[in-house]
Amino acid sequence: MEESGRVCINPFDRYRPQIRIPNRLPKNLTADELKLLIRNAILKGDSKKEKPQKIDSIILALELMVTTGIRVSELCSIRLMDIDFASRSISIHGKGNRERIVFIVDKDIENSLRTISRHRERITSLCDYLFVNSRGTPVTTDYIRNHLKKYAGVMLLYLV
Repeated sequence: MEESGRVCINPFDRYRPQIRIPNRLPKNLTADELKLLIRNAILKGDSKKEKPQKIDSIILALELMVTTGIRVSELCSIRLMDIDFASRSISIHGKGNRERIVFIVDKDIENSLRTISRHRERITSLCDYLFVNSRGTPVTTDYIRNHLKKYAGVMLLYLV
């Protein structure tokens, strides 16, 4: 209106609005995509002759994230003492040092969790984290993400 001469004084003269562009939410995987991702983890692990425990750990990590909704950082911080098999739950320490309980609803995931927990207790006493790398130290978020990207990259070939 100021440019067309209808108003002499512009009430918004020095106003500079800051428009926030919303962050896009991550895209969810379909059940078929998730099955394909797990299958690719198994096949890729077999083809590279990786240790079965490593592949089982990555698959368990993926299944735990999907079934419980935990973040990668929360997954990496799970300690053996956080798992309660009696109540079929895991104590999760999340953002802002908040603690919550997630439940293990799938019997196969519970069995995998028991197997990996027993294996973890035998291989190293250096740390009490559930997921450890080949040096016996806790896995990092990058470690998990890189493995998921590796298997997802193979999966994308099937989806195209």
